Amino acid sequence: MGAGGLAFDLLSSKSPGQGSVIIGHANGVITINLAESLDDYRESMRIRLDEPHRTMLGHFRHEVGH
Repeated sequence: MGAGGLAFDLLSSKSPGQGSVIIGHANGVITINLAESLDDYRESMRIRLDEPHRTMLGHFRHEVGH
């Protein structure tokens, strides 16, 4: 991947056979778990991880910032 480029893996841990999806970045590829777009799922993760807030936009902003 060239300098300054980004790529996205948009995966869902709710897809059959997918398994867990870890939100993060590696070598210019940002992985987003689309299950986080489901309010109930995202809220359960927020509580489990003891976060004050959790949003899809926040994930994108955070990972792109790396």
